[in-house]
Amino acid sequence: MTGQAIRTRQELMQQHAAHAANIALLLRTPPKGEAARFRQQKTIDNLRNQMLDIDIQLMREECAEGV
Repeated sequence: MTGQAIRTRQELMQQHAAHAANIALLLRTPPKGEAARFRQQKTIDNLRNQMLDIDIQLMREECAEGV
C-alpha cells in the first residue's frame, strides 16, 4: 500500500470487504483453460495480499490508539 494517501479506517474496511467479495466472485467463476486458471489464482493471491496489508495497517492503528 505504499505510495497511497493515508485512508480512514472506514475506507480501509470498505476496501477489505470489496476484495473479499471479488475473491468470492472469482471462486464461483470457473476458469476456462490452464492459462485462465493461473491468472485467476494470481488475481486471488494479489487480492489476499492486499487484504493482509489492510489488516496489518488496521492493527497498527489500533495499537497506536492504545498507547
